[in-house]
Amino acid sequence: MPLRVRASGLDNSATVPGILHAWHQTHTGDWYALTSFEITNRNGTASLVTTQLVTADAVRPR
Repeated sequence: MPLRVRASGLDNSATVPGILHAWHQTHTGDWYALTSFEITNRNGTASLVTTQLVTADAVRPR
């Protein structure tokens, strides 16, 4: 992977604060959280605010 991508690509491994909007249960019984949060790149010069469903194990109280 090019150094440029490693240095300034989005960091999707970070734990970030967010807003929990709702819980949704699937037909198989799994739970997903509708959340909004900000993802920044690794060098902190750019960010992206996103709203998406995440698995229940990705959400924890503050």
